[in-house]
Amino acid sequence: MAQSKQNILVHGFSGSIDKLLTFSLRAGKTFVRGFKRKEAERTEPQLAFKEKFLAATRYGARAMKNAALKAFYEGLKKDGQSAYNIAFRDALKSPEVRLLNTAAYNGLPGSKIIVEASDDCTVDKVTVLIHDNQGVLVESGDSSLDEDEFQWTYLATGYNTMPAGSKITATAYDLPGNTGSLEVTL
Repeated sequence: MAQSKQNILVHGFSGSIDKLLTFSLRAGKTFVRGFKRKEAERTEPQLAFKEKFLAATRYGARAMKNAALKAFYEGLKKDGQSAYNIAFRDALKSPEVRLLNTAAYNGLPGSKIIVEASDDCTVDKVTVLIHDNQGVLVESGDSSLDEDEFQWTYLATGYNTMPAGSKITATAYDLPGNTGSLEVTL
């Protein structure tokens, strides 16, 4: 906000001029600023993003108080970035499941499901749920990371007597707890 100093034309002004400028008096001094427009009602997506932004701010602050997380984010920063910036961005972006390969799944224990997932920082874990063709949960569990292949592998433990029509869902989690999922029907 600009302050008018010894300007005889606007000294003592108070109020708005044609919805362009607003003058106000504080402690005997005249201040000028742009006209303040009434804020429009926020939409549901705007309110949702505001909440996500606040959650990312809180996560960034918590991550900087956790020595292990701070060191992790310190290792990812580039010129002009801080570990807080990286943690904040990580909290804003959800991981993505790019591929859910069910070609080796036949409904028997030991059959493989391959998942490829990515995140701007790291994918913390990947879970798999298998529902039969009636929608009944057959099994669920965590996948293991194959670092050489940059993919996650889930080995089935239960029997699915009718795998045709079954739904398999893979969900990736990042460190802030964001999720991204992909579902396929056999």
